[in-house]
Amino acid sequence: MLSVSFKPGENFIIDSRKAEKAESAVKKVKEILEKEDIPNIRGMSNEDAANI
Repeated sequence: MLSVSFKPGENFIIDSRKAEKAESAVKKVKEILEKEDIPNIRGMSNEDAANI
């Protein structure tokens, strides 16, 4: 089980070795929350996340 909390307006990045896997996880989070319009949750590769 994973528990995560963040404040509205904060950026939340899910990263993985493959960007597609991270993007899939973002989609699942949005489905669980039943909200599609969450612009500050993003999925990307580990490399891209490290360069932010």
